[in-house]
Amino acid sequence: MVPPPNAIEWRHIDLRKYYTIGPSVFIGLRALLYPPQLVKTRLQVQTQRHVYLGAWDAFKNIVRLEGVRGLYKGFLPYTFGLVAGQVYITAYEVIRNSLRDHGTFIRGFVAGGVASLIGQSIAVPIDVISQKMMMEGQRSSRLPTPVGDESKQRKPRRKPIRNVSIMMKHIYRKHGLLGFYRGYWASILTFAPNSAVWWSTYSMTTDWVLSRKPENVPMQLIQAACGCFSGLMACVLSNPMDVVRTRLQVLGGQSIVMAFRRLYAEDGWTMVYKGLTARLLVVLPSSCVIVVAYEVVKRLSLRSDIQLSELYSA
Repeated sequence: MVPPPNAIEWRHIDLRKYYTIGPSVFIGLRALLYPPQLVKTRLQVQTQRHVYLGAWDAFKNIVRLEGVRGLYKGFLPYTFGLVAGQVYITAYEVIRNSLRDHGTFIRGFVAGGVASLIGQSIAVPIDVISQKMMMEGQRSSRLPTPVGDESKQRKPRRKPIRNVSIMMKHIYRKHGLLGFYRGYWASILTFAPNSAVWWSTYSMTTDWVLSRKPENVPMQLIQAACGCFSGLMACVLSNPMDVVRTRLQVLGGQSIVMAFRRLYAEDGWTMVYKGLTARLLVVLPSSCVIVVAYEVVKRLSLRSDIQLSELYSA
């Protein structure tokens, strides 16, 4: 019989093992999934299609004009998101464990939403720094210098900021401490519902699939498929707010409403899908891979007095 979903609870885990194995696994996944994240950010920040025509056009132009390293601008501060990730998943598991007497949907929805509220307090400053570095030194072959305009031809480009500490000083001098929390409420309105929808959908779809008793289907395949579907649902529903969040964190502005109005003036209702393709390129594979990796990490982190066969018994 296929084992039940989420059979490994937080109380079954050796935390010393978990906090050693987990970060080692997820740093590799972050490196793999970072280029689509950078492409998504640039597409969401640009006005209409003045720089890139779409996700593939952006990817080609970045590699051609900025080199492969251009796909990893801002990756160093992004790695510190591992801390926020560990805080987030710890909060999720602790809250979920405290709701053992409630149904699958409630456990996933409440734990996912509250964990995101906690995690974003750490993640937002990291996102602000990383996203600003993603935009540094952006070049486009679609914006040539006008022929005959020698002043523009000779005008030097501002040297991109590649050092994390210099970027932090730049943000602080320009905006103060609050500069590191630009778009904070937009982040909360993006990721808290996104997390709640993701975990509740994942739990319910996994339950539904397993209720059909797919005897010969590997558990990892079921988890990957359910994770992908959950990521699709959460991504489509939260994309408009994610565009606003990215704009506020990169370009500035104090009002979510004004950011929405500006986006609508630029792109009309297509703002809903702005950067969605690139975001799906991040969310779908990450939802598949990360949920399977997370379940594997939990298995490897079991307490020595607990046998996996006991948890997965019929």
